[in-house]
Amino acid sequence: MSRPAGRRVRPLLPATSRYPVTMTQTGETASRPFIPVADGGGRVDSETGALREVIVHRPGGEIARLTPINADSLLFDDALNIPRAQAEHDAFTAILRSEGVIVHDFRELFTEVLAVPEARGLVLDEVPAPRRLAPYAAALSAETVETHSDAPIASGRFVVLHDPAGQEAWDGDFRLVVMARSRLDEEVGTDPLLGSAAWSWLTDALDGAGAGYRALVGTVTRVLSETFGGLELNDACAHAEIRASWSPTTPDLTPHLEAWYELIHVAAGHEPEIATPIELTSVVR
Repeated sequence: MSRPAGRRVRPLLPATSRYPVTMTQTGETASRPFIPVADGGGRVDSETGALREVIVHRPGGEIARLTPINADSLLFDDALNIPRAQAEHDAFTAILRSEGVIVHDFRELFTEVLAVPEARGLVLDEVPAPRRLAPYAAALSAETVETHSDAPIASGRFVVLHDPAGQEAWDGDFRLVVMARSRLDEEVGTDPLLGSAAWSWLTDALDGAGAGYRALVGTVTRVLSETFGGLELNDACAHAEIRASWSPTTPDLTPHLEAWYELIHVAAGHEPEIATPIELTSVVR
């Protein structure tokens, strides 16, 4: 394959180079105590604070998909030399470690997550958030790995809305909107107490996670489906769908995300204690 005129593969570093690197490090390393911003500490979005920890990904086989033809669309100047890129990555992370920076490898972190059965129970994904409800918004979707008739037995959505000016109906400047949908047995689906029981799944999850909330509103909807005709006989089934929104009492949304996580597990028929061990870092501040 001929390379486009005027373009050539550019190594990130010469094979035998020794680039002079000057880095400054302040404070302790792995045992460094957290310093609040008010006391002069750094932030994860700081452009001037000392780097303390970083997550990196070592170039791998995915680089082989990069060609001179698709490089522009993938925001690369040209194709990369994989062994050279890996060597440069290793040299760079070695410099970071020598300066006291704690370096986390993405693959190792992902492997640790997959080793937790509860973490494998749900597949999370970022999805487009509604744009007209607030100036700022973010959304996640989740569904169980466990399926029935090629469909997840439970799924849900978690939406964060933020309006710095606040909205009267919210009673605050943050509003959380969640949805959880699960497949149920026909006997459970026809239970007259299903609505109140499903709503208690949500309130118990919020209380159990220590999520402070106000102005909580929502609905519980049940759908009973029966199949007629066709070549395959399917049993009747029911679905319950919980939709709710509330305003958090603090900007820390971690407990609310944990509560939504547990809600989906409980809706899927898992025991509550299965859902609680997962620990989530802060989400939005």
